[in-house]
Amino acid sequence: MTDTLTLAIDVGTHTTRALVSDADGNVLAHAQRENYTLRPATGHVEQDGKDIINSIYAVVESVTSRIHGIKQAGMAIQRSSVIAWDRYTGHPLSPVLSWQDTRAANSVAALDRHADDIKSRSGLVLTPFYGASKLNWLLQNDPEVAASREDERLCIGPLASYVLFKLLAKKPYLVDESNAARTQLWNLQARAWDTRLCELFDIPQSLLPEVLPTCAHYGRVIDTSIPLTAVCGDQNAAFYSIGNLPAETAFINLGTGAFILSPTGQTPKPHPRLLTTLAFSNPDRVQYMLEATVNGAGSALQWARQRWRIADLHGVLPGWLREIDNPPVFLNTIGGLGSPWWRSGLEPRFVDMQPDSENNPALCVTAIVESIAFMLMHNLETLKQAGQSCTQCMVSGGLASLDGLCQKLANLTTMPVLRLATREATALGAALLASSLPPAEPVIEHRFEPKPDPGLTQRYNRFLEGLRDLIR
Repeated sequence: MTDTLTLAIDVGTHTTRALVSDADGNVLAHAQRENYTLRPATGHVEQDGKDIINSIYAVVESVTSRIHGIKQAGMAIQRSSVIAWDRYTGHPLSPVLSWQDTRAANSVAALDRHADDIKSRSGLVLTPFYGASKLNWLLQNDPEVAASREDERLCIGPLASYVLFKLLAKKPYLVDESNAARTQLWNLQARAWDTRLCELFDIPQSLLPEVLPTCAHYGRVIDTSIPLTAVCGDQNAAFYSIGNLPAETAFINLGTGAFILSPTGQTPKPHPRLLTTLAFSNPDRVQYMLEATVNGAGSALQWARQRWRIADLHGVLPGWLREIDNPPVFLNTIGGLGSPWWRSGLEPRFVDMQPDSENNPALCVTAIVESIAFMLMHNLETLKQAGQSCTQCMVSGGLASLDGLCQKLANLTTMPVLRLATREATALGAALLASSLPPAEPVIEHRFEPKPDPGLTQRYNRFLEGLRDLIR
């Protein structure tokens, strides 16, 4: 080990973080800023590109002003979000269309007969959650984007591309392979933009950024001498941070969305209802993974906080989860149903709700937390059916701090749930990738042993029954 210092930048949906770590993974400085999300219409989920960039500048300046001698930087960023901007001024021409945005659902439905071909090329199920349909929507519906394209000033692509353009000194037009893979325009096996996919989504390939491996020299961070040597999706970084998973272990990262990640080696492993995607890469090696996606995790709790005007949800929720043992069942379609259902445009709803219970936020939010466990359970069952053996779960991310959620997941799956000690798996993964250091053995903070909970199992079965009725 050396005393090399690494800057890690984590651009999440709700928060932008920066930290400086040493070669042993010790965090020497940390800063964070909140990112705001707007929902101006049904299916429209947006963020402000300028606000995101300003939050990055602020947290980077905060940590670099306190720590000197930083040798390299890595960045992890929310995937599947897109934006258009002016290649000469850097001015954003559109809002950031969030990964949760489903405004292009109709155009996606029109491609249904090509769904199998799209899946085999991209590894992604045909849904409006990924970048291609959002990019097409901007090209077809945004006047500023259309005018900029006519004037040959248009840059358009994943949010990662815009951040690199604004963060790096020479304003390159680049994206990493893991974020390119979430556009649904990138061929997973060829590791290149796919001509057929670009034709299907009507995206001129000439408009797309150059693609580099996740570990590569991207350029120098503006106003510093620090080279950016790794860029990847947030889940990819969290996945890398844990190193080699113990045998028969499912890794679950619990954030705005919840993601179950399972390594498949250096060859993509197809699955009809789960995602096959690139985990990380360098010029000589690539690692793939299977991924299950739950959209309504932290985003569902954010929805609840706004709906019931709960000022301190973080403070009251642990007590509610301890006290409430028989909540209603919540059909959690916040942000659309992810794997293995892949449906959008469905309104969330409660079933088996007693009169006036909707005025009881403790009951309702507990039901929402259980729905997260229910969707994770169904995806774990899907992974097992795909031959991915699993006897325990390892969890990280912000929602992993909820003892009640971890215990419910253990009870429901009848498997131990191991919570990682680090709360910064994504940022630390980006730092490790940037410094070419292998992850240390994961440190387990707490082990949740399964307990009999027949009521929870009954509500899970009712949840699946309710979803079948909803999507019928």
